[in-house]
Amino acid sequence: MKPILKALSILIVNPNPDFIYQLTSDGKYSASHTTFAANATDARIILQSDRPQVIIANDDCDKIPKLFREILSVFTPRERPLLVIVTDAPFAELFEVSDQIVARSQLPYIWQIIEALLLRGDKANTFEKRCVELESENKLLRDELFQVGKTAREISMIKQAVVHSVSHELRTPMLQVKSAVALLKEDEGANRLIVDLAMGAITRLEGGIRNVTLLNELMSETLDTEAFEPTLVLHILEAALRNLGKSWEHKEAITRVKIDVNPTNASVLCDRQRIIVALQLLLDNAIKFSKDEVTVRATTEGQKVHITVQDYGIGIPQKHLEQIFEAFYQVDGSSTRSYGGMGIGLAIVRLIMEQHHTTVEINSVPEKGSQFTFSLSTPDYTNFNNVDAD
Repeated sequence: MKPILKALSILIVNPNPDFIYQLTSDGKYSASHTTFAANATDARIILQSDRPQVIIANDDCDKIPKLFREILSVFTPRERPLLVIVTDAPFAELFEVSDQIVARSQLPYIWQIIEALLLRGDKANTFEKRCVELESENKLLRDELFQVGKTAREISMIKQAVVHSVSHELRTPMLQVKSAVALLKEDEGANRLIVDLAMGAITRLEGGIRNVTLLNELMSETLDTEAFEPTLVLHILEAALRNLGKSWEHKEAITRVKIDVNPTNASVLCDRQRIIVALQLLLDNAIKFSKDEVTVRATTEGQKVHITVQDYGIGIPQKHLEQIFEAFYQVDGSSTRSYGGMGIGLAIVRLIMEQHHTTVEINSVPEKGSQFTFSLSTPDYTNFNNVDAD
């Protein structure tokens, strides 16, 4: 007999000499604690003080079902013994109250049957216990996720409130400061160096306020994709460069930008002004963080045009790639902070791309440069008469 059976406490109900002999012959049985009950009444008396792990009942169809029902109602789930009936004439009620019915011809294998049932029960208990543990862990994770989501929503609301406040409250004083500096510029007695520095600072601040205002608009509106129009990629890139050229800090730097569009008549379906803004911001970053050539490539593949802005500047550490599209996020380090900016340019790019149902892929290596790529759909010319020329 295997150890799992030797350690059992067993109650045998309604035994007879032949039955006992078949159970215990040939060394098949050697449980550590066995109790015999001549009938169901004796079994009830024994069960008042003993809690056997297995109850084997010899065929007594009038008494055993009632006894087993009492056991099922009195024992707790953890105490509940394994209930086995040995009979050659089973009926429906026996199947309802027992765990196993064994024919007399199967008696030589009863201990193997009981062992298999016990092992199955142990596995079921282990599985149930693990399910309870997993459910508890799952609840904790759901609670944590709820708190994280709540915190994220609160942070998002705070950011949106800041954006809304900045976009509304800074524009008027900004115009007043700009007007005052413009008046100083006309004064021949003013210090030209100081006036030029002030005008440069105002230009940067004006660009920041403009971006904050745009971010506020993008966070509170959705684009109608049905209103998208076909536009030549080359014209979009040229418009983005013209806009950059109007900025004092990029007047000379835009000569470093090289455009490569293949084919030159490639076109995309988009909100033209929004995509120009996105490209302008990507080019602004590329020029700002690189002193070398900046390349803009556009290639057509099937029904998509892939547009890539490539620079060979300071690059972005891997740990920051997931966060750089968040509003007001700044890459750590004085070397990057010295380039200025409010950390909202790429957030605007992300929102514009989301409105166009696409994303920006980043490939960046510190000290070697960064590559930003996004894809736009080509138009179905059967639905359009012409492509926007400018």
